[in-house]
Amino acid sequence: MLELARQKQQYVRTPMSKADAIAYFEEKGDPYKLDLLEGLEDGSITFYTQGDFTDLCRGPHIPNTGFIKAAKLMNVAGAYWRGNEKNKQLTRIYAVTYPKQKELDDYLYLLEEAKKRDHRKLGKELELFAFSEKVGAGLPLWLPKGTMLRERLENFLRKAQSRAGYLQVVTPILAASSCT
Repeated sequence: MLELARQKQQYVRTPMSKADAIAYFEEKGDPYKLDLLEGLEDGSITFYTQGDFTDLCRGPHIPNTGFIKAAKLMNVAGAYWRGNEKNKQLTRIYAVTYPKQKELDDYLYLLEEAKKRDHRKLGKELELFAFSEKVGAGLPLWLPKGTMLRERLENFLRKAQSRAGYLQVVTPILAASSCT
């Protein structure tokens, strides 16, 4: 990444008609971009070119790659096209770039600090809540300490909302699927 960045390649934005964009990706044989183009309106389509690489992109971009002085590959993961497991699995690359190494170092430090304070980790350590696959992913089972903390927060919010003139409303926990 840094080797490419040192080349100071310009990012060139090119508006394109939908018909021209479709023709471009048909010639390239790119079914994924053709699929994305179906949902775009004519007049809102832009391409960005950097060196010999051109792609469909909304932007914006930095003027050129020379602004990148620090880069870090954060993760590589598989992802199904459009989030559907029946579609082909692709590779997703996560990376960050910064104009200074210190800014990247500061960002990585903040990420490490955030991991220490992750609610899933703290909830378990402090015996606030637990999760069970039998109940459902992401649905907390409030343990006694967590229930007490939750009730205190709810009471605080109720009082603050009441002082601000809000009135409480209670809706059903479950609703018919036709409500969505």
